[in-house]
Amino acid sequence: MESIIVMVNLFGAVALLLFGLSQVKDGATRAFGIKLRTGLAQGTSGPVRSFLGGFVATVALQSSTATALMIASFVEKGLVHARMAQIVLLGANVGTAVTAWIVATGIDWLSPLLILAGVMLYRAGRSSAKQGAGTALVGIGLMLLSLHLLGLATEPMRQSPALASFLTMLDSAWPVAMIFAAALAFVSSSSLAVVVLILSLAATGILSSGLTIALVLGANLGGAVPPVMATLSASASAKRVTAGNLVVRAIGCLLALSVAAPVAVFLQTLPLSPSKLPVDIHLIFNVVLAIVAWPFSSLLSAAMLRLIPDEPKAETGPLYLDDRALATPVIALSGATREVLRVGDLIEKMLIATMNAFNSNDLVQLQDVGKLEKQVDLLQQEVKLYLSRLGRSGLSDDNGRRSIVIIDYAINLEHIGDIIEKSLTDQVKRRSTTASNSPRTGTRN
Repeated sequence: MESIIVMVNLFGAVALLLFGLSQVKDGATRAFGIKLRTGLAQGTSGPVRSFLGGFVATVALQSSTATALMIASFVEKGLVHARMAQIVLLGANVGTAVTAWIVATGIDWLSPLLILAGVMLYRAGRSSAKQGAGTALVGIGLMLLSLHLLGLATEPMRQSPALASFLTMLDSAWPVAMIFAAALAFVSSSSLAVVVLILSLAATGILSSGLTIALVLGANLGGAVPPVMATLSASASAKRVTAGNLVVRAIGCLLALSVAAPVAVFLQTLPLSPSKLPVDIHLIFNVVLAIVAWPFSSLLSAAMLRLIPDEPKAETGPLYLDDRALATPVIALSGATREVLRVGDLIEKMLIATMNAFNSNDLVQLQDVGKLEKQVDLLQQEVKLYLSRLGRSGLSDDNGRRSIVIIDYAINLEHIGDIIEKSLTDQVKRRSTTASNSPRTGTRN
């Protein structure tokens, strides 16, 4: 019965940690989401700015997965270069490690104060920014509270024979320990949660340095899997970003695991607290990984391009109207603009086909005009629906005016398509019929 109570306390503390993480992410997205997205999209002009952008976004959102999905969507739209995206994710990995290190500094006594301040800010705030900030503060307070509860829950494990046997087995098979921690990180969708759990176990003194390294490496590896799973249905460009991050972490974890034994001995000579060793290892690993992988970012992008080639794009439906971009009006409007420009390309094809049919007196040239006009109708309707959904969340005056201009442009292009199909093509057909009948008329006379 006592063991059941311990496990319930442990899983409850982990659940509270995951809930706190989700509250921080939701609150930060609500308060600073547009600024974070816009800054991340525009702040990738150079490697240093890309690294810092990933670092700041992850510290604010408390989720490297969220950062990975954001940057993958930007690459998909052509707003960020693939190489810069890989560097952004290196910064995101370091951001997660720094967050874990800060959480472990013994500031859990701030938990009640942060929760109180967050609730007061949420209830007093009338703007979404203030309410989001209040939610984020509550989330941080819950994270610190969960850390305290994890410490209490894992304290009885010090005397547990079953846990001692399990850890002894893992200590003799570090690859298995790494896979076990990776599975936990994947299931929880948070490497930070697993590192904090390892931290709580390490505080009881039941983990060896080598096993701690293996478990932390597993947490890093498992944390790179959820973004890959989330982009399985995305475009090839988005898949390359998340898959590249997984490849970098996998190679880094395998190399680090191969030297874990001498590194464990070396760490014991350093003035590091055994109770804080997991977060120290977590931070050291990600910083070293960023330094080593940074110069190979271009090579990695090229390798991912060969491994995951571009897929053939559908020619009928919209290509640039991404529902995930609706939270960021600037990016959504850019996608709608690109879609309308695509409609303009279709109108150009219709005009060229009509002109060729007129000049060559060949009606075969007109056979695709009807299909192109139907595609024009479909795309302009999709653009109008997309921008109407964007407008429901409220737009600034500038974005509202830009949305109206895009809609007007799409409607005008659709009218041009109707004129080409219903008027110009009829005129070309009449001319062709008249030209083909003229020689026969002359012969009868």
